[in-house]
Amino acid sequence: KGNVTAEQAVETFVTACDAGELLGCALLGEELIDGLDVAVNRARGMALLEKACAGKVERACTRLARERRDGG
Repeated sequence: KGNVTAEQAVETFVTACDAGELLGCALLGEELIDGLDVAVNRARGMALLEKACAGKVERACTRLARERRDGG
C-alpha cells in the first residue's frame, strides 16, 4: 500500500472525527496541539480532546490531563 503521508493521516483523523469516531477526534486534537503536520490550533485541539475524553477515549483523557497540568 505504501507509506501514508502526514497530510493523509490528518485527513483520515478529520474524516473519522466528523463521522463520530472519537479516537479520530483524539488524534486530530493531538495534531492541532502539537502542530507537527497542521497549523497549531490549541483551543480546537483541547475541545476535541475533551469531546473524545467524554466518550471514554483513554488516550484523550491522558493527554488532556497532561496539557492542563502543564499550563493548558
